[in-house]
Amino acid sequence: MGKKILRRVAHLQKRHDKYEIPGDFIFIAVSRFPEVVAHFSDILILSIEEFNLWLEAGANTKSFADFYAVQYSTPTVNFLQNDIKKLGADGLSLVSI
Repeated sequence: MGKKILRRVAHLQKRHDKYEIPGDFIFIAVSRFPEVVAHFSDILILSIEEFNLWLEAGANTKSFADFYAVQYSTPTVNFLQNDIKKLGADGLSLVSI
């Protein structure tokens, strides 16, 4: 993570009263190309697209792990037996990983 971001977070943590923000603020870094470091950072690092999703979802996740779980979890799809037969008849296969 960039030194500028770490300095900014430390500055705001020490002087949050000066800026009239609560001490438990969430610092979010938004980047066009966030690095893999987002998965391992204490700071919420999102791409521009992810930031829009975060806002649309109500801005209620505070860590990338939580955001990832909400935005990128795949819902379970339950197929009826007739659906599976139709896929087979159309030459398609259903594979679960």
